[in-house]
Amino acid sequence: MLTPVRVFVARLRALFGRADEDRDFAEELRSHLEMLTEDHIGRGMPPEEAARQARAQYFDTLGIDVIRGRGFEIGDGDPGSANIVINQKMADRFFPHGDPIGQKLRFVARLDSAGAPPQPWYTIVGVVPTIQQGSEDDVFRSAAS
Repeated sequence: MLTPVRVFVARLRALFGRADEDRDFAEELRSHLEMLTEDHIGRGMPPEEAARQARAQYFDTLGIDVIRGRGFEIGDGDPGSANIVINQKMADRFFPHGDPIGQKLRFVARLDSAGAPPQPWYTIVGVVPTIQQGSEDDVFRSAAS
């Protein structure tokens, strides 16, 4: 399970309101990762290990090269693992004068209830290029609505 990644994607989705397109993309990616998992199982790998191996191939699946640090590894996403890969735009915005690799970040929900547990800290392990989905008009429209 890619809990840190799913949390990150859900928070980005909430910011930009692109639920339908994101849901379609997530479903396509999930389907591809399930096929990779089944392929690994077919080669004799135990199911849990097969799923972990498929997650480790996340950026390969998307055709995205990691430009600094590393992508996800087999143990990332396991309980207690809080590693994250950010895009270049986020790296430039939050770490303009230094290397983000090894730095920590956490998401702060705007509408957290008083008794909500604190969000975990994530360790940045990699940076990927900033990829835009849809047109700029869609992004501006989503941000303005």
